Formats: sequence, C-alpha cells, structure tokens
Amino acid sequence: MADDKTEKPTPRRLSKAREQGQVAKSADLNSALVLGSVSLILTMYGAYFFQYLGRLTREFLLHKLQMASHLSQVGFEALFRDTFYHSMIVLLPFICGVMVVGIFANLIQVKPLFTTAPLKPSFQKLNFVNGFKRLFSQKSAVELIKGILKMVIIGACGFAVIYGQRDHLMALTHMGFAQGWLLIFNTTLNICTTIAIMTFVLGIADYFFQKYQLMKKLMMSRQEVKDEMKNAEGSPEIKSRIRGAGRAILKKIMKAVPVADVVITNPTHYAIAIQYDPDVAPAPRVVAKGVDHMAFRIRELAKEHKVPIVENKPLARSLYAMVELDHMIPPELFIAVAEVLAYVYKRNKGRKRPKIGGVDLGGRR
Repeated sequence: MADDKTEKPTPRRLSKAREQGQVAKSADLNSALVLGSVSLILTMYGAYFFQYLGRLTREFLLHKLQMASHLSQVGFEALFRDTFYHSMIVLLPFICGVMVVGIFANLIQVKPLFTTAPLKPSFQKLNFVNGFKRLFSQKSAVELIKGILKMVIIGACGFAVIYGQRDHLMALTHMGFAQGWLLIFNTTLNICTTIAIMTFVLGIADYFFQKYQLMKKLMMSRQEVKDEMKNAEGSPEIKSRIRGAGRAILKKIMKAVPVADVVITNPTHYAIAIQYDPDVAPAPRVVAKGVDHMAFRIRELAKEHKVPIVENKPLARSLYAMVELDHMIPPELFIAVAEVLAYVYKRNKGRKRPKIGGVDLGGRR
C-alpha cells in the first residue's frame, strides 16, 4: 500500500522525536553501571568500610549507648549528630559514586537532553481501551520476557556464587565475628559483581533493541517524506517563482551596472551601484545592490564595463540598509554620495558639473 511506513525516519523526524523525549534508552544498562560502580567502590574501600563500621558500632554499643541514659535532650541531639556525621562518612563514597555513574549512564545513551514534553498531561493515557491494548501488546510481552529472563539470570548468578562458597558458608557458625562478616562481605561482593556483568551484557542488548523499536516506531511512509521535504524546502511552484524572481533581479542588475556612475563597496560584503541623471531623477538612485555573491557579480560587471569602484564601508552599509532598489538616496546621505561622485567625475574632465544639494560634482559623462 502507498501508506505503508517503509521509509527510514528523516533527520527532521528524529530531531522532533528527541524534542518530545523519544530516545533509545535501556534502564538495565543504567542499573548494571550503578551496581558495577557499587561493586568497584566496595572492592577498593571494602576493608576500610568494615573496619570503620566496626569501630563505629563498637563505640556506639560500648560507650555512647551506656551514656544515653544519663544525657539530656541536648546530649541526645549531639549524640544523634555525631552518629549521623560518621555514618555519612561511610556512605558518601557510595552516594557520590552512584550519582556520577547514574548521570554518566544516561549521558552516554541519550546525550545532553532536557525536555518537559513527557511530563505534560495526556488524556489518551487515561483511555481504558488504549491501556488494555498496551497491556496485551507486543511491547508488553517483550518486557515480560525480559523481566523473567533477568530474574532467572540474577537467581542463577546468586546461586552459582553461593554454591561455590557453600563449604565456607557452612562453617560460619565456627568463625569469629570479624571473619564471618568478611566472608559474607566477599560473597555478597562476588554476587553483585557477577550480576553487574550479566546485567551489563543484557543492558547492551536491550539498548540496541530499544533503538530498533524506536526506529521502527518512527518509520515514515513515502508520502510523509514528500510532505516533509515540501514543508522544509517549499513547494516546487514557490521555488520556481523564487528562482524566476532571482533571475529577473540578476537580469536587471546586469543592465543597470554598466550604465552606473559608480559602485560603492564594503569592499567584499556589500556592493551598491549609483546612477545620477538629473533628467531622470533629482537625486542619485540605487540601480543595483547586493551582498556576498551578488556583490561579487556587481563588482565583476563594474570591472568589465569600466565603472569606477570606490571603497567606503560606512556608506556602503548605510546605502544597502536605507535605500531600496531604484529609489533615490535620502537627504541625509546626499553629502557622502556627492563626495564620492565628485571624486569620480573629477577623473573625467571637460564635462558638465551637476550639483546635488549645492555640492559641485565636477562634470558628468
């Protein structure tokens, strides 16, 4: 069918989807990186963590808790602040690590993006029929399979690590407090590390699956691609009229520049051709003007037909901004234009000396 979505999404379609918050992102990859960061922190600072926690617990149980019965309200507040302070020293590396890795995990997937579009209320989300369809959709089935697969993998990882440590764990009752805690810590750390690695692999696969699903959702029909190109570039009729107007302007410039008295330049960005004929108009007229490429064409035509070119940056900018094509210059620019024309006319001797605003131009062709 003609309306089948068989075309890949255009960059404009992808940009609009991104503005709406539709990006490929895997929550499993975020979880894997966060869990991996916790495992790494525990591996690096685990021994110090348990030593510090042990000293803090022993200090609290042996001294501060016994002192609590003799403390006033102010003393209890001080005890609470002290305990909170030492607890935060222990937890701060985990909090900072999880925050940094969480932000990094989102950035590597979606890049810097801020949009409030997903937060806008939508009554379509409250539609019972649509909600029922989503409940039994292909996406929901895939998410269910993914959830079951993650549970199986996590359970298998935990069982494999515990089974490998079964002999040591069975001997926990014969170990001291510190030795037992160390065994439990190492076992837990191995479980977290194994789960993080497996979840990371799943997260990578899930990210590419989410990207595939997004691209499939954003697929376009051929008509949509044509409509987008038409909106972005304009209809063929409008573009044809624009090209026609451009050709007409160029044709007019090619006729006007050879008969101009002078071309005033910026020197490269602006070019304005001035003609002064008292029999046609009482003041000089702008017969051609342009910027960049058009200015280059005007300068080339002036050189070809030996029309004088005068560089005057302020005057060129003022003329381009203030005077329309085929219009006379305003009175405030009379003196500046007259001085340029006088300079040009003085190079041609034995001519009439027309005046603009009382300024002698020194002869004319």
